[in-house]
Order: sequence, then structure tokens, then C-alpha cells
Amino acid sequence: MALGAVARGLPFVAEAFRHAKLAETEPPVVEPTGPAPADRFEISDLVARIEAFNRDRIVDAATPTPAAAEIESFRFETDAQGIIRMVDGVARSALVGVSLAYAAQQGEAHLDGVAAGAFRRRSRFSDARLEVGGLSDAFGSWRLSGVPAFEHASGRFIGFRGTARRPRRDETAHAGRVPVRPSSPVADLLRQLVHELRTPTNAIAGFAELIETQLLGPVSPTYRDRATAIRTQAGDLLAAIDDLDTAARIEGHALDLRPTTVPVRALLDRVTKDLQPLATLRGASLSVAMPAGDCDILGDDRAVERLVGRLLAALVSAGRQGEQLGIVVRPVADTVTIEFDRPAALVAHATDVLLSIDAEQESDGAPLLGTGFALRLAQNLAVELGGVLTIGAERLTLQLPAADVVEAERTADDQR
Repeated sequence: MALGAVARGLPFVAEAFRHAKLAETEPPVVEPTGPAPADRFEISDLVARIEAFNRDRIVDAATPTPAAAEIESFRFETDAQGIIRMVDGVARSALVGVSLAYAAQQGEAHLDGVAAGAFRRRSRFSDARLEVGGLSDAFGSWRLSGVPAFEHASGRFIGFRGTARRPRRDETAHAGRVPVRPSSPVADLLRQLVHELRTPTNAIAGFAELIETQLLGPVSPTYRDRATAIRTQAGDLLAAIDDLDTAARIEGHALDLRPTTVPVRALLDRVTKDLQPLATLRGASLSVAMPAGDCDILGDDRAVERLVGRLLAALVSAGRQGEQLGIVVRPVADTVTIEFDRPAALVAHATDVLLSIDAEQESDGAPLLGTGFALRLAQNLAVELGGVLTIGAERLTLQLPAADVVEAERTADDQR
């Protein structure tokens, strides 16, 4: 019998023994005229009870639970430094500690400049934009309004008190109401798996680094080399785990993005420098062509760097000896366009085949999760950032929003 079934059947075994003990202490009863009952607990009875218990539990688990209603508003109060100390109506974890004085990403929350300007002037404000990430019921878009509070006796400023509401339909760029994060069981399971993988992998990398740096005592060169290899491979595994986490967050509509300005030249310098050892291993080279003046991308700097890094790593890993892979950057209308040469090894594949290539079909140096996964992740990240990745016959074209086009709109919003 499986261990799980035995464990689930232990309560029934205990019950059986309890009945047996009671039978020993109770006075004898007159035996019926029919066949004598068994004087011991039958295994078949135990099995029947376990099966009934499992059957009932499966039925209960399959019963659908009603979806939680979307929370429409909450109240908040801050201290004299503008830090939110009280929240009523939604989960406190994502909001307590957020400061109205800063128009920047703060944990899971991001405020625009309306609240920060009002804090400096100690004046009332309305409809400041707040974006909350994460998994709590505070997830999504909000409009904050608040009034300053002062002590009656001294007139000293003591903070803000206000309310938050969901944006109206005419206040969003979406056709419909901003939804609460939809439930995605597959994404939730994947994120749980990612968490369970990341913890031991971090521990392995940490112990390998202790051996490599000899913090616990002298270590022979052979074992130090082994520790270096383990730390390197653990780092590659952690990068793959982060990619899985990003994919799960995209699937679950829980990707936390913060609007920043990303200089393209500095971005490509970092990415190409990191990929130089891989390019040397493959015998390929990288060349970057940019306009005279630098251009900036509007988007989350972490997501943009992950997108460009994973995309370029997938292309470099397919490079051949003596092959040169070009990268061309140019502003086009309200976007920044980056074109990547498609390696000769990938030219023969149609787009749908290219996106389905996994790690088992590739040689050493390929992305740990496969070229297909890396390209699909890049495509999805581009969409999340408001852009698009197009796979052409000879090159891949990435288009992302340009920062200078929307800078005037952002400034106008901050001044409202």
C-alpha cells in the first residue's frame, strides 16, 4: 500500500483500536443466533474507509469556490514624512511604508508626481495615479485623493488622510474596466515551483562560493576549481529560474513594471560585454551601429535588459565560426527600433519551428531552456513593455516606445 494511503488511513486505524479497547472493558453481550462476527479489524474495512475518505475529499476539492469581488476603494493615513502608516479596506503589506513624497517605484507600489508635489506644498490633491503589483487584493490601478492634516493646538503638519478608488473607464487606456488580476492556476503552480527551485540553488551557490574563496579554511586547488564550476552552473540555473518566474508573472498578469528611461547605448554596451565570452566560444563577433546621438527607451530597465540580453544570447549561441552578427539601432517615429541579424544556423527555420526549438535539440552554449523559450519570452516581454518583436527571414526587429516622445505627456500629468 502506498505511504500516502497509509498515512491517510491512520485515523481509521486509531478508531479501530479504540473500539477494540472499549470492547474489552464493556460487559459481555448475548451473541446473535446468526454467524459469529469477526473478532478482529478486517484490512478490507480499513481500505474501504480510506477510499471513502479520499472520494469525499476529491469531491470537496472539486467544488468551485465563488470568485472574490473586486475591491473598489480603501482609506489611508500618512505620518508627517508622508509615509503611509494606516490602510483600511485592502491588504496592508503592499502599501504600508510607501511614501507620498517620492514619485518612484517603492516595493510593489509606484506613485506618480501628483502626490509628491502636494506633499511638498502641504496641499490637497486628487486623482494621483498609483500602480500596485504583487498578489494581494490591492493589485492594479488606483486613483488617490488626500487632504493635509494639522494639529489644532500648534498648527503642526501631521500627515495626509485620504481615499483611493479604482479608475473610471474614461481614465484608462483600456476599452473596459481595469480588471483584478485574473486567476491562473498554471502560473501559480509555476511560480511555486520557481520558489522551491530558487531556495536550494541559492544555497548551493553560496556554499560553493565559501569553498572557492576559502572562507572556512584552506582548500586544495582541485576542489576550488570544482567549486568555481558549481558556482558558475548554479548562476546559469538561477538565471533560468528567473526567466521561468518572469514567464509565470506574465502568464498570471502579475509582472511588476516601473516606467524608467533606458539609454540604449549603455544597455547594449553592458549586454555585449557580458556575452563576449559566449561569442568567443562560438567563434562569432558582434557589431553595433547606432545614430550619432544616443536614444532612450521608455520602460522598466530590468525588463528591457532581460529582453535584450536573452534575445541576443539566443542569437549568439547559434553563431558559427567567423560569423558576424550585426545590431542596428535607429529611432523610427515614436519608437526605438533595434534590428538583430539572424544567424545562419537559424535562417533555415520557419518562425513556428524556431519558436519550438528546445534545449535537447541544441549543442553546448545554447540557452539553458532552449532558443524557442528565449525567443517566446522576449516576444512576451516586448508586448508587456508596449512594443513588439518581429521575426523576419534575415533579422529580428524589436520596437519599443521612445522616452522622448512621451516625456512631455508625463510632465503634464505630474503637474496636474
